[in-house]
Amino acid sequence: MNYRIKNRQNVRSGTVVWLLMLAFSGLLSVNKALAQTDGGIETITIARLTGITATGNSQPLVFNATAPLTYSIAPQEQTKTIQNIITLSLIEETPYYLGTNFSAAVDVRIDFGPSSSSYSSHTQTFTVTYDKNEGAKYNAKNYFSFPNAEYVNITVLSAPVSTPASIGSFNLAEILLLQNEMRVTRFFELANSVSFSTFNGPASVANPVDAVPVTWSWPATAGNNYTQLEWTWLEDELAPNYYIPSTTTVDETALFSNNSTRLDLTNNIGSYNIPLFYDGVGKLYYRIRPVTIKGNGSRSDGAWSAARTCSYGGHNNDLNWQVRTSFAEDGKLKSVMEYYDGSLRSRQTVTKENVNNTTVTAEAFYDYEGRASIQILPAPGINTIIKYQANLNLFNTQAQNQNPAEFFDLQPINSTSSITPALSTTTGTSRYYSPSNDELNVGPNKNIPDAEGYPYTVTRYTPDATGRIMAQSGVGPAHKMGSTRETKYFYGTAAQEELDGLFGTEVGNYTHYFKNMVKDANGQMSVSYTDMHGRTIATALAGDAPSNLLALNINDPVHYPNQAGTNITRSLLNAATNVEKGNSIEAINTLLVPATTTYNFQYNLAPDKLQLASCTATPLCYDCLYDLEISITDESGDIAPMLWKFNNVSLNPDDNCGTATPAFSHVSGTGVTINGNNISFAQQLQPGSYSVRKTLTLSEASLQSYKALFFVEGKGICKTEQQIIDSIYNVLITGNNCGAPVSVTCQSCLDSLGTFNDFRTTYLVSVGNPTPVPPSLDSMIQAAFNEGLNNCNNICNASSAPVTSKRQLMLADMVPYGGQYATETGAGTMYSKYNIFSNSFSGQPFYKNPWNVNKQPDYYRNDNGEIDENIHPGGSGYTLLN
Repeated sequence: MNYRIKNRQNVRSGTVVWLLMLAFSGLLSVNKALAQTDGGIETITIARLTGITATGNSQPLVFNATAPLTYSIAPQEQTKTIQNIITLSLIEETPYYLGTNFSAAVDVRIDFGPSSSSYSSHTQTFTVTYDKNEGAKYNAKNYFSFPNAEYVNITVLSAPVSTPASIGSFNLAEILLLQNEMRVTRFFELANSVSFSTFNGPASVANPVDAVPVTWSWPATAGNNYTQLEWTWLEDELAPNYYIPSTTTVDETALFSNNSTRLDLTNNIGSYNIPLFYDGVGKLYYRIRPVTIKGNGSRSDGAWSAARTCSYGGHNNDLNWQVRTSFAEDGKLKSVMEYYDGSLRSRQTVTKENVNNTTVTAEAFYDYEGRASIQILPAPGINTIIKYQANLNLFNTQAQNQNPAEFFDLQPINSTSSITPALSTTTGTSRYYSPSNDELNVGPNKNIPDAEGYPYTVTRYTPDATGRIMAQSGVGPAHKMGSTRETKYFYGTAAQEELDGLFGTEVGNYTHYFKNMVKDANGQMSVSYTDMHGRTIATALAGDAPSNLLALNINDPVHYPNQAGTNITRSLLNAATNVEKGNSIEAINTLLVPATTTYNFQYNLAPDKLQLASCTATPLCYDCLYDLEISITDESGDIAPMLWKFNNVSLNPDDNCGTATPAFSHVSGTGVTINGNNISFAQQLQPGSYSVRKTLTLSEASLQSYKALFFVEGKGICKTEQQIIDSIYNVLITGNNCGAPVSVTCQSCLDSLGTFNDFRTTYLVSVGNPTPVPPSLDSMIQAAFNEGLNNCNNICNASSAPVTSKRQLMLADMVPYGGQYATETGAGTMYSKYNIFSNSFSGQPFYKNPWNVNKQPDYYRNDNGEIDENIHPGGSGYTLLN
């Protein structure tokens, strides 16, 4: 990005100042300064003229010297303009008390003309006034101006004359200032082939640093009124992209044309700190050229100097950061640096401007859910350069690099532990806002307040993952979290009865509106109603009157008619709020309480009955028995939840419709009145947001009892379970002929199995006749045939059935770790000879050297006779066995 800043301003110049005081040192001084205006250069000259006086307020002030100002032409100057202004003014910042209204007059002779040998004289009386009355206007300055005088001298003809004669215990001259200004604006023409006199900057810099200091100067005959400074950054890894072909030299023209920053600086500026906010390792390239900008906007640009470079290793390369730099006139700039953590949440913000070169640092802490919870006030002077300050702000007892959320998160508001701890005054913002500030008594710093460890605000969020704010504290101990002066926010829904009472029935359905409340630090509650677009439709103050304010007498029917309010009844149960959850019906509503109020709750239930057919003419009838819970929960957590439990469960439930349904009985909770199935209780609620929940659940114990009654034979079950099973069994036996056993003989089994070739052919046909036949498939066919043949042999009594069982028992002896020949530890001849883990004889341990049936070395194999690759990876080798 290319930035070009043209700097122009109007500044007074050519100033001669006399301070009329009782005693002077007899010193004459002349100071010159340069300022830029309309393409010209202003020369500011300041001279002080001393005088002597006798002791006493009544003695006149007499000057014994002169201080003339004379204009002289400068090299390369083309034209000029001069404006002369003589001013008498009151020194309104005087330490003297001005307890009297007065006017003061001074006679001044002004000598002016083209030179000190050719001038005219003019006498002028300057008068100033003062009026101490509030809002009164007075003339604090008196001007006399004229143009184009190349020589000016001023002489005080008499001591100041005051009306009244005395205005206090000091000489009037001590509060008067006589000033002569000569504003000379010179216009120059840029000389040919101008080259700088000096141009310096460091060849390299290292962190911590945030700028590269550059200085320059031009010859007096240059004729430029601006210096254009340009810079750009090039990382080392990108440098080959800018090399001149076949060289390792950077093409500066291409480099500066692609991405550079330019500033037009007035020629009274001979140095600049180039901001150095770049990542990676590289070089800063910078150059200058002379420029003349005229009043009509035209400009003349000189040739660019050769670029200088400054090597740099990058700004905080191990951190995430983003910087924004804003430029203003005369090269003024402000950089705002934000440092981010790995989740790209802003952790620290550092601001610096290049006029006072002061940094201002602010920091934020996040809770365990990643929400900004602690905002620490910005503090100046933390550092002189922009950089990340680790462990800048620490709570008392917090160790360095310890998560600050441990000190403020997971705490209920207004509990004894909710008061977040103070920050340590040994470092950071808390040190600045405390008596530990090293510069507390320097200048205006004496007005810095003491935060007493609380130069931060705390934000608490509602525990519902919505990100809504529940409470916010202020700064200082008086408004910290837990002080009861934090601002609290409450969210809820408006009742239909409220909306109709406030706005009439045309307001619409209550589900289209929200009702919110805010309680400020004074305890004043305000209520607002918003629509679904978030637009506020009504606001009002509500709640208890703060103790430091007078409450409106709303019970006065003359001055406040119909303002006392009346009770309204709100239904908390309807089709929208009642939600079925398994065997329960639950309803949850939000109740916003703006003032301490007693609420009367009523609940009514008409239990139903379940009627079912029975095995007789008399139907079965079951009462609906319930467990009921009503709870009121303070959503902020300030107040413990309130819970009431009821049930109408019978200890001896029956299935008789003539038995009355049991009434509700009180299980827990206070202040309850029960009249049949009508429940009522009163509860006083403090200001806040409350969740009112009703849960009506079918009694599980009663359901089990009713099931037992229903399954009694002759009531809900007309046949026993065994009778039903037997009837189904008999039907199945008859339908599928399972009752007629089929006799399998030795010969029929062998005929069904056939030869191996017949078995293999049939098997391959069943799997689609693969060509070629995989060896693994042949192994599976052989194993299946062997198993079938073994079964036939068992029928034919060709083999002993116990052989298989004995073989399995023998194999079990070899299985780790319970087999008698597979115990890893042991002793004696039997262990040494037969144990598969023994190393006593040659060829042991046996498990590493498996044999086949022919006692030849082989591999472990699976049920299909294939090499087990879980033991021999790749189908060979004994690596795993080793």
